[in-house]
This record gives sequence, C-alpha cells and structure tokens, in this order.
Amino acid sequence: MEQREYVKAGAEKKGSLAALARHLEQSEGAMRNARNHTQGLPVYACVSLAKLLDVTPMEIIAASELVTAKTEERRALFLPF
Repeated sequence: MEQREYVKAGAEKKGSLAALARHLEQSEGAMRNARNHTQGLPVYACVSLAKLLDVTPMEIIAASELVTAKTEERRALFLPF
C-alpha cells in the first residue's frame, strides 16, 4: 500500500483527517501533505498509525520513506515492504 492509502484508512477509522491528525500528534496540514505524497510522516507517527490499523510498523515506515526517497538505491531498499 502507499502512504496515502494508510492515511485514508486511518482517517476512516478515526472518523476524519483532523481526528487522525490529533491521534498521531500531527497537524492537519502535515496529514494532508502525507496523503498527497508531499511529505512523509515521522517514525513515531508511522508506528502509531500502524497500531491503529493493526499492520506491521515497517510497512508504513517504508511507505513514508518511499515518498521522500531521493535515490533509486533508497527506493529499492524500501520497495519490498
């Protein structure tokens, strides 16, 4: 899954993007940026989102890293997750 899909699933589970932002201790703007693949999420927010969605934290961390990866080597490292 891509980061936007995790953010969307989290927002649905919490009831809104604003509620998810509060749950993850992020601003709504940061959550919109994450949903739009403009920026990644901090690791602690990835782990909190993983707990909320009952998925492996590395899946969400990798999805976030793929958004911000600047080289193909970094993308290749996280792509298997």
